[in-house]
Amino acid sequence: MPQHIYQWHPIFVHFTIALLALGVVFYLVAACLKPSQWRTRFVDAAELDLWAGAAATALTVAFGWIAFENVPHDDSVHELMVRHRDLALGTFAAFVVLTAISVWHRRHMRYPSPLFTAGLLAALAALLATGLLGGQLVYEHGLAVERPVAGPKPGAAIKPEAAVTEKASGQPAAKSAAQDHHHDHPHR
Repeated sequence: MPQHIYQWHPIFVHFTIALLALGVVFYLVAACLKPSQWRTRFVDAAELDLWAGAAATALTVAFGWIAFENVPHDDSVHELMVRHRDLALGTFAAFVVLTAISVWHRRHMRYPSPLFTAGLLAALAALLATGLLGGQLVYEHGLAVERPVAGPKPGAAIKPEAAVTEKASGQPAAKSAAQDHHHDHPHR
């Protein structure tokens, strides 16, 4: 269970990216097919992914907003956080509009139309850019990543008294808790 409420954002963001990206891919495949049973199946799958993705994105955005307001950070990443937030809100709005259009569009004209498909591709590009900014915040700036407790680094030399004990007994010296701090807590 996440320790902080803002840690739900990266959980839901994976559903957002997977569902919306897959929905766009299925729409593209459907747009390339001639009217057939397969085209209908791809459209049905695309709609399901788009609609479920839009719903998951509502949760992603809600937890992202909480993260934006609560995650500890300094001035060096704040501007990047603002760009990520603004792009995420614009991307969410685009997918909400496209989801609403899909409900109307399927009853009124050749579906998916080239214009609708182009809109999906633009929204997907925005989604990927948003994800890249989010990844940059975490992987390059360490945003919301807990720092390990200071202690010996892996591979650090054994203390002299441990080496003497090891040599005298012929058995490896037992690691102290400080030396094995890496295994004291689960990986995140």
